[in-house]
Amino acid sequence: MRARPPVALAALLALPALLVQAALGASSCREVIVSNEMSGDLAVVDPTTAQVAARIVVGKRPRGMALSPDQAHLFVALSGSPPAGPGVDESKLPPPDKAADGIGVVDLDTRRLTRVIQGVSDPERVAVSLDGAKLFVASEDQGEVITFDAANGAVLAHTPVGAEAEGVDMDPRGLRVFVTSEADNQLTILDAKSSAAIRRIKVGLRPRSTGIAPDGAFAYVANEAGASLSVIDTSELRIARTFALPSGMLPMRVVLPPSGSPLYVSTGRGRQVLALDARSGEVLARAESGARPWDLAISPDGAELYAANGPSDDLSVFELPRLRLRARVHTGGKPWGVVCRSRG
Repeated sequence: MRARPPVALAALLALPALLVQAALGASSCREVIVSNEMSGDLAVVDPTTAQVAARIVVGKRPRGMALSPDQAHLFVALSGSPPAGPGVDESKLPPPDKAADGIGVVDLDTRRLTRVIQGVSDPERVAVSLDGAKLFVASEDQGEVITFDAANGAVLAHTPVGAEAEGVDMDPRGLRVFVTSEADNQLTILDAKSSAAIRRIKVGLRPRSTGIAPDGAFAYVANEAGASLSVIDTSELRIARTFALPSGMLPMRVVLPPSGSPLYVSTGRGRQVLALDARSGEVLARAESGARPWDLAISPDGAELYAANGPSDDLSVFELPRLRLRARVHTGGKPWGVVCRSRG
């Protein structure tokens, strides 16, 4: 006699396939894509099963990534410069392979690299205009943002932003671009239409990137060496307040859910991910992520957070808002960037 499944399981098995997936906790991300800096590829992760579904070879040192507005293509910064942390004597490093520098364009449906846009030296991060027509690329060794025509790769503008340009983030309203200069401890705000710098603001030590509220009202600059977040009032273009982080927490990336709070912060050598109240900076929750959590992505419904842990070679998957670790996924050599491709 065949044993009958438990009532709860029997009910689950009777559901349509899509409802079963939802009952098992399917992410609102269709897939999560991780750039592996040392293995030169992208890992395409199925967030529901927490497994790598595919790998896409793209070139040397893939780091920052951005999706096209229709989410059909991915733009990834590629660099032939040898890795070098703060204070490293670059004269002792091998020569850079400048032919490897560029922005790789990946067709996500066919999962292949279709072309590389050249004309930028040692790109670190990339942002895409809301209409998909322009790419804004931070050139780390040139200290500028280069604006490209996304369709044909033509250079539209060069904008100086300070030494060691790194973070480049688009205002959700599509009006401005926020760029961090690590060496000059500076945030430069660009007009997205003209690429002209409209304000430069001194922030904390070694600013890495900027997280921007969904309504665009505030921007949060992650100051790694300063162990703080500079809160920028985007209407007045000034620092409204500064959030000091707990001892040992060195912020790298800030992302926000659709509600605008809490802030989720990766802390690099602090090994943790923090949830902070967006108004007060109070720590609401914290969780171990892995060795040096770097880039972050959040699902469109605000239910899950994904953290790339470089030296751990893995991706952490957290359930929100409690920061409960659901899975860790081995993704490749030194994961750097992470993006969520939504189901919409």
